[in-house]
Formats: sequence, C-alpha cells, structure tokens
Amino acid sequence: MKLRLLNILYTVLISSSISNANAATIPVDIIFAIDTSSSMSSEISELQNGFNGFAENLSTQNIDARFIIIANNSICIPAPTGSGTCPLDESLPTYQHVNATVDSQNTLNMITNTYSQWSGSLRTNAEKEIVVFTDNNSSLQASVFDSNLLALDSSFQDYDFYGFIAASTAPLFPPSRCTSITIGAEYQTLASLTGGTIFDVCAGNVSNDLQFELSLAISANTVPVPAAVWLFGSGLLGMISILRRKNPA
Repeated sequence: MKLRLLNILYTVLISSSISNANAATIPVDIIFAIDTSSSMSSEISELQNGFNGFAENLSTQNIDARFIIIANNSICIPAPTGSGTCPLDESLPTYQHVNATVDSQNTLNMITNTYSQWSGSLRTNAEKEIVVFTDNNSSLQASVFDSNLLALDSSFQDYDFYGFIAASTAPLFPPSRCTSITIGAEYQTLASLTGGTIFDVCAGNVSNDLQFELSLAISANTVPVPAAVWLFGSGLLGMISILRRKNPA
C-alpha cells in the first residue's frame, strides 16, 4: 500500500511538471562516486538495473541531465544511457565514465582527485548534484571536501549532496544486505550542509530509491512545483502514516 501511494504521488508530481507548458528545461550535471568494494556487489547490481529508469524519470521532469560516474570498470550502465557495450559503456556527451578505483573510504577524495578528468563534461549553466554510493564512512571530513570542491570549481557553490550510505545500524527486520557496515557520519553531515538527502543503502531498495526517490529529490531542488501539488503530496504522505499505524504489516 505504501509503495502504491508513493507511486501515485510521484505520478502526480511528474504530471504537474509536464503540464506546465512554460517550464524551461533545466540542465543538471550529476556526479556519482561509487564504492566498488566486494561488500557493495548487490547494491551495484541494483544501481545498474535502475539507472535508465532514473535517467528517464528526470527527463520527464524538465531536467536535461548529464551523468558522470567515477568508478572502476565493474560498473557498466546499459543503453540507452550507456553505450550498450561493456566495459566501454561511456556515451558522450550525456554520460562519462571515469575509470578509477573508489574504495570504502575514499569516495569524496576521488571526486576531487579526478576532477581534471571529468570537468570537461560540465556545463557552465548547469546545476550541480553529487551522489555517493558506499556502505562505509569517508576518511575525509565533509567540511574539508566542501572547501576543496569549491576551490576547484566555484560553479559548485549551490550543489546538493545525496548519499546512498549505511545510515543506521543494521536492522533486525528486514535483515541488512550489507556484509560490513560503518555509519556514514561524514556523508550525513555533508547532506545537511548542502540541503541534500540520505538513503539507507543497507536497508532500502537501491533500484527503487534511485529511480523514484532520488529523481524526485533532485527535481524538488531544481524544478519549481506548484504549491497545490506539494499540499496534495503532504496530505498523501499523511495518509500513508495513518495507514502504517493502523496496519504495521
């Protein structure tokens, strides 16, 4: 029931964006840093399966997205976002794959360390978003990363950070999918600093969160939505809360 209602809300928000004939297409550059450690294998598979749905959902919301993925070649995004061949999945100019080793603690470091390799794909007029996938914490403090990034490129001044991270201790039910877990405290701090969102990579459904929740969060931060729609959404979420209390199962 909860998923059905969320999908109804998502459909209403998309319909509102599409019906707004005066809404201009907004360019958004999205940089992903993906931890490809063995503990992330199932989450990476879900990411690959859901990426095209994520890209398609953004396009229906008047977002002209360009994607940059920083990860080794174990990541392969299928067509139409990717090229359709592996491991050479890059499809410029809309999708760039930077082949780099991102491990459990260096995701933030690798974003700035590889800047010279992907900065050419950025658009000067595009809004900037950063997304990290990992089940560990960052060895680099959130405030230091933020300062380093802005020193490299001032166009990131208003970027939003989204973390698919271990957001809490492993739940008893349903059991955590993470084989090792360290709370991503620095990522939580960075999301708070930039006004972004955290998703629990260990307890949630990565493919669903990527396609629906992340695309909706990015849209909310970039595309204005009529106030009446947000009021409807608030009411619908309130209904979900009531239903969950009445029927915990």
